[in-house]
Amino acid sequence: MLIQDISRFGIFESSGYSLGLKPVEKTIYSQAYAAFCRRLREAREWRDMTQADLAKALGRPQSFVAKVEAGERRVDVVEFLAIAKALKVSPETIIARLRAEVESGKRANR
Repeated sequence: MLIQDISRFGIFESSGYSLGLKPVEKTIYSQAYAAFCRRLREAREWRDMTQADLAKALGRPQSFVAKVEAGERRVDVVEFLAIAKALKVSPETIIARLRAEVESGKRANR
């Protein structure tokens, strides 16, 4: 039933592949995700915060921050917003710089 409802909106058909779509690579292993992790690390360093400082602000262990920055731990949107808030950086700024880097295919300047 749900698949039929979604299909009405043209999102996908029951097989998922009938639209000629290929499976999307897991983004945690993509260059774009690596760039995202770099942007988070750069924002932390720009604020002169250690991983331990950020972890404390988030109420998480330092290993959480280390894994995020290394690309070993996937960050969801809610966590991203909390990280940006703890860094006192607008999420829009991080996303804009990430977008510039990904669209240009090279590292963007801080």
